[in-house]
Amino acid sequence: MIRWIVVLTALAVASHAGAELLVYDGFDYTQGANLGGQINPILSQPWGKGSSGNDTTIGTENLAVAGLAAPAGNSVLLSGANTSNGVVDRISPGGTGNFSTGTLYYSLVFKVTDMAGLSTAETGIFFAGFNNSAPTATQGVTRACARLQMRTSLLDPARFQLGVRTDNVAAFPSTIAWDETRDFAVGETIFVVAAYEFNKTVDPDPMNDDVAKIWIKPDPGTFGAADPPVAPLTSTGSDISQLQIQSFFLRQVDVAPTVTVVDELRNGTSWADVTPPGAPACNEPRFDVDGDHDVDGNDFAAYQRCYTGDGDPSGAYDAEACRCLNSDSETDIDLTDLVSFAACASGPSVPADAACDDALPPP
Repeated sequence: MIRWIVVLTALAVASHAGAELLVYDGFDYTQGANLGGQINPILSQPWGKGSSGNDTTIGTENLAVAGLAAPAGNSVLLSGANTSNGVVDRISPGGTGNFSTGTLYYSLVFKVTDMAGLSTAETGIFFAGFNNSAPTATQGVTRACARLQMRTSLLDPARFQLGVRTDNVAAFPSTIAWDETRDFAVGETIFVVAAYEFNKTVDPDPMNDDVAKIWIKPDPGTFGAADPPVAPLTSTGSDISQLQIQSFFLRQVDVAPTVTVVDELRNGTSWADVTPPGAPACNEPRFDVDGDHDVDGNDFAAYQRCYTGDGDPSGAYDAEACRCLNSDSETDIDLTDLVSFAACASGPSVPADAACDDALPPP
């Protein structure tokens, strides 16, 4: 298993060559605080609040997605109340802060906890995307691209549908591409990847040639891949105003769901940047390091290699290679972990009890 981790790590590094994770935000800010003014730790720049009204607030729930890197920090709560209508929070997309070529991606995880108030209009609402205004802008969003759209299902008023749109100016029937094959439920955790592709052609129409794409709950087997899978939904039409992106935004509107939880925001220049795979799963039980269904001397040798002593005084703890042997979630491998290991030990060629580690915290 240790060899697998090394190989997977090498592949992950290779897949990021020529690309860059520009922004990550796990919203590790104080519960109940406003999002506006919070300093993103990657950018060392603040979220900027646009428009007047009640700001987006910090929640405590983490939204995990199978196969995706584990969430960290907290989350944010988008309100559908009248007092929050039109309030926008912007953050720099990273890099130089201004994109006008190539493809820019974002991903996020969200969950609607109360969809009361969601628009029944066929065009729905949008609550995230890229914007041509800088994060310091004080107005709401009037131009947006790769917009994450939501509407009440046309078939089931208790569920909702998602889509993507390139622009914010085309008249209905507009350029919205809806996923009409799936309805989503209140309480369902949804991972979304969206992208905006600049195309700058001269002919036939340089102002209507960009493309927005969306992947809704993509296959975890594609996470971290160098190339994206084919986008199930694409939207074309009027390009983003000024042909530039200067911010990513989250938007509150009074015809949105009453509460939407958003977590794990990433911006990047490749699919791999915004879909980091989670660490490989531990075997059952977790102390069966070599995967041969027993816990024996070979596995104990792995414990010895990972051993750091209480508190890891030399700073040698390898969280990636040794996490399955860490039984107490501390940043060390010590005698406490040995006690847990011993409780699962079976000896060579004797199947270990797969449930012997069930009472331990997850690796």
